[in-house]
Amino acid sequence: MIRERIKVLLVDENGFERQALHGFLEEFAGADVVAEAEDASDVLAALENSTPDVVIIDLPYDLEAALSLVRTVRALHPELPVMIVSNHREQVFADHALEAGATGYVHLHEVARQLPAAIDKIRAGGHYISVGA
Repeated sequence: MIRERIKVLLVDENGFERQALHGFLEEFAGADVVAEAEDASDVLAALENSTPDVVIIDLPYDLEAALSLVRTVRALHPELPVMIVSNHREQVFADHALEAGATGYVHLHEVARQLPAAIDKIRAGGHYISVGA
């Protein structure tokens, strides 16, 4: 059975990291990156011009800005799953992300091993927290 490719809005303030994650998603996670964004205003514009199945946000060091973005996306599109990819390993970051409305949290070092399954789970209506978080 061929699985339908997942449409992703990819958010990362670092262009190099965004490009690397974009390549991984398309090559290994069965995803089509339908839009990219660097910041909150780019995300809002992308949501007006595309219909992603999931939003993936690479959590920057400015935690509050990222959590605010999660809240905004979920308020405007409550049906749209939001996955956080983060370099922060502490459980408290995952807890804050989920409290803000994220449906998943994967530690950056676990992306290759866990992100495809995490995307599938949140698209099916579940939640996912990385073992490394």
